[in-house]
Amino acid sequence: MPGNPFPERLPNGQRLFNLEGFSVGKLTRVAGAPADLAIVERVLLLRLDPETGRELTRFTNPLDGKSRPAMPVLLEYVANRYRVADGRLNQVRRNGRGARELPRPERGAGMISWSLDTALDLDLRKSHGIDDTFGLRGGRLVQTAVLTTTVDTHSLHRTHRSGHVLPACRTRTFVQPFPPFMGLADKDTLGRAMYHYRLRTVDSPNKARDAVRAALTQRFPQYAEPPQRYDKDRASDNRWSAFHRSQLQPAGITWREWCERTAR
Repeated sequence: MPGNPFPERLPNGQRLFNLEGFSVGKLTRVAGAPADLAIVERVLLLRLDPETGRELTRFTNPLDGKSRPAMPVLLEYVANRYRVADGRLNQVRRNGRGARELPRPERGAGMISWSLDTALDLDLRKSHGIDDTFGLRGGRLVQTAVLTTTVDTHSLHRTHRSGHVLPACRTRTFVQPFPPFMGLADKDTLGRAMYHYRLRTVDSPNKARDAVRAALTQRFPQYAEPPQRYDKDRASDNRWSAFHRSQLQPAGITWREWCERTAR
């Protein structure tokens, strides 16, 4: 982070936790828009101790030395809408008005790859009806990300003929404020969390990693199935909206109050 005010307690590049998860989605048509398609997903992410590999149940804030609950990330609804126009694929903006043309895929060495950079700047009150700033600078959630998807052309042809799930590899790197369960106010720390994901396709939840498969089977079975439909009026979940739904809304408290009540 630039101008890090806490270089000893929160050093740049420190690994805070690992993530393992499962995302299940489907491609669906958009009612009333014959040229539009949408991918709707549910996402489950487990936070793991980087040393032991075990699921984290509490996390110690490196600034105040207090621990707070560390819960899985449960994104009930994530949607991306696309439009085919003049033979090109475009990503439709969140408000449904206008679209941007996506980069053409690159080919080489028997592979096809797509790279896409995105930026997010959300007022959570307007987008999700959440009247809590979470200590975010300016009360806004700001994020940048780069996503790359790579497919082997031989697999592409085999999958097209067989109807099986397309083997693909995806990487995603993004930078955003520290997640709310850490108890670190964005406006106070001037810090950012950087995530790097590596994803692969599987044709069944039974092929997920052991910890994730157990979570899907025993605790969150609904996250083995995608949402039923695309809803143009529903905002996609993020870590803050999911945290608000599971931790703050049921208790009728603010993020600051949650930080105080759950600290040990």
